[in-house]
Amino acid sequence: MLDAQEIKERLGQEARHIILSGLGQQEKGGKIRCPYHSDDNPSMSWFKEGLMYRCHACSETLDIYRYLEDYKSLDFREAVEEVARMVGVDTGMKPKPIIASKKQFDKPNIKQYDLSKEALEYMKLRGLNEETLKEWNVKQTNKFGEERYVFNYYDEKGELTFVSYRHIGKAKEHGDKGGCEKNTKAILFGMDKIDKDKPLVITEGQIDAMIVWQSGYKNVVSVPSGSNNLTWIDHNWDWLQEIKEFIVWADNDEPGLKMAQKIQSKLKNVKVIVADEGEGADANVLHFRKGPEAVVKLIEDAINETPNG
Repeated sequence: MLDAQEIKERLGQEARHIILSGLGQQEKGGKIRCPYHSDDNPSMSWFKEGLMYRCHACSETLDIYRYLEDYKSLDFREAVEEVARMVGVDTGMKPKPIIASKKQFDKPNIKQYDLSKEALEYMKLRGLNEETLKEWNVKQTNKFGEERYVFNYYDEKGELTFVSYRHIGKAKEHGDKGGCEKNTKAILFGMDKIDKDKPLVITEGQIDAMIVWQSGYKNVVSVPSGSNNLTWIDHNWDWLQEIKEFIVWADNDEPGLKMAQKIQSKLKNVKVIVADEGEGADANVLHFRKGPEAVVKLIEDAINETPNG
């Protein structure tokens, strides 16, 4: 039986025409307007080897599966089945994602140091104490000409595999929240700490994950690069199959809920929890407004519910 990548390859370059037609665009100089940012000067071109459009301005990509998900309201499984139908392949299985098994990743190698007083004080305002920050090995570095937090990601063997950065202070005071090192393998923040036999909480941000841990629920991780990038599923597919149950704590906004739906479509035994708007958009806000007990209660209530997917 063919997997998602093989089905995509069967469709081949025809995907280009399907996407173009669906977007109602024509290429100009080999490029189209990127649908993921305001693009008056077409900046998205077709990447033949990857069978996808790729934006040279914002780095978003659009292949046939994402097109069907974003523009035809299909989940990932439905998108794979639709493409299989197009190429005359019968599939009823839950597809294994496209795994970059042959790709060689670099290991992060950056200069980092203990958090400054300013960095500690900001995290204190977010509800995190120094003990938690030390446990999660949050550090500091000078990146892109300014001081930033360093979140260190260790794999199940305890090896440093990925790092991401965040501004010290409110993100809205800066042009972006942070970034990561190029050509490093995206894994989950905190995956070296988890017990595979217990329900695993997945949050949308590193601070949320640490808040959940500090509140008393220790089996928690964060996605590495926000709600729009789910490459961590492909890169950690075999490891994820060993987890018996997932609880996705989605931010109470459109990107967060969309992320949760996509995770549900790709993994099994996934529950989704969302704090009420009156309580807060995420774990950090809920902790600030109602305390650690409310954070743990929301998780425990979800554990006792029937799985959504």
